[in-house]
Amino acid sequence: MTGPAFAAADSVLRRPGVRTLGSRADLADALAQMAPGLRLVVAGGGVLGSELVAAAVEAGAVAALVDPDPAPLTPLLGRELAEVVMARHRAHGVATILGAITGVRPDPEHPGRLVVEVGPKFLPADLVAVSAADPADAPTRHLALYRSRIERLGDPGADGETLLRIIAGEPRYAFRIRGHRLLGAVAIDPAPSEVAALTRLIESGAEVDRDRLCRPEIGLEDVAR
Repeated sequence: MTGPAFAAADSVLRRPGVRTLGSRADLADALAQMAPGLRLVVAGGGVLGSELVAAAVEAGAVAALVDPDPAPLTPLLGRELAEVVMARHRAHGVATILGAITGVRPDPEHPGRLVVEVGPKFLPADLVAVSAADPADAPTRHLALYRSRIERLGDPGADGETLLRIIAGEPRYAFRIRGHRLLGAVAIDPAPSEVAALTRLIESGAEVDRDRLCRPEIGLEDVAR
């Protein structure tokens, strides 16, 4: 089952050069095709779609990511850090396009190449990967993108409010908190000691100092009240 980033006929999925991205095995197969200069269009910016475009860029491919949501990893990471991921895609040269693929056809001027329709836009592609909804074997705790590691701890989607720890002008930690209790967190490139400190705080239910939690100069092991 394809996601909202693909609105073309199902028959398009059987076209040469179009593949469905519905499992870690599908991701591995797509990664094996990456090469410098290859033009990749990915429909869907969830876990597998994001991992594919990041790895494609690192392999020298030219990648475009199509999704109707400006921050499609929000259900996993929360809005703030999902927006950071999209900003990193753009910083690495990925064209991020709001919308859905509405058609794929052969390029009459370049045999073997495809033309991908996204509303009124037309994108050249050698390979089109259409993400299904993130499958059961997609990672839920660790996500690797552009040589960064994103850690998801506890329940970042729990009822509560989000507090941010900002480093170098960018949110690097998003804490899900209710009152003074830390329920979950998402962190970009945390040190192992920070992962351990956050895990202890979440699992113990200890109260935290909300102000200290947001201040990057204070170690996370020192934010308990």
